[in-house]
Amino acid sequence: MKNTDYISIQGWMTKLGLKPAELICYAVIHGYSRDGVHWFSGSKEHLSEWAQINTRSVVNALNGLKEKGLLISKAEPGKPTLYRAKIPVFTEKCNIEQTQEDQCKICTPESDPCKNCTPPVQNLPGTRAKFAPNKYRDKYIDKYSYLGTESPEQPEQPEPPTNEESTKAEKSAKEKEKRKFAKEVVEYLNHKSGKRFSTKSKQTIAAINARREEGFDIADFKLAIDWCCETWGNDPKMREYIQPSTIFRPRNFEKYVNKTVGVKKKPELACFY
Repeated sequence: MKNTDYISIQGWMTKLGLKPAELICYAVIHGYSRDGVHWFSGSKEHLSEWAQINTRSVVNALNGLKEKGLLISKAEPGKPTLYRAKIPVFTEKCNIEQTQEDQCKICTPESDPCKNCTPPVQNLPGTRAKFAPNKYRDKYIDKYSYLGTESPEQPEQPEPPTNEESTKAEKSAKEKEKRKFAKEVVEYLNHKSGKRFSTKSKQTIAAINARREEGFDIADFKLAIDWCCETWGNDPKMREYIQPSTIFRPRNFEKYVNKTVGVKKKPELACFY
């Protein structure tokens, strides 16, 4: 997301009874698909960045919008899911005094659509939004243009990220997560051993994440580190083996983790995390 990117949350959107995450996701998708022709093809990571939530919460928000009838999706094999926002039909009556032309004085497309002054909008899958018959239809369209063209108040939205950009962003996010995980493990090792191993060593990061991909979690790493530090820490000869290349070696790591199974830890040796 660039510093100049933006989304448009219109007044009527706030009256749809949406949760904050649903409202933001709906506004983003509406910005790309409000003409009833185009689809939102951005990734879930793109939506999570706008809504400041994780991708699982994005999925929940999208499902919520579908249940409320505000979102339709289209999926094709080997391609990302496409989304289009559906504009609800406003049927409430306006109690504002009417003019001689039977048009509302206050209700305008810039505020809240009203049945008396704006005909209901229907979204048909794969087609443009169309107006219901109304004697003021042509006059209204000429003035406010709700048939998919841009109004002065709605600047063009930025293009959604391409598949290549999304792939790069996902790869970057995964690498960042690997470095973060490895950093936590190395900092714990330094704390328990009193040594100062680098948290940026590519070899150490690779070894830690290789064990992580084998199914070991952060608790397993701490168990292995605890056992090595407690067993070798007071032995000058063995203390030199308290290092990443030894502890996280494939043939050693699982053995060190299982050394602690069934062993009750002493209170003073509890994890500081």
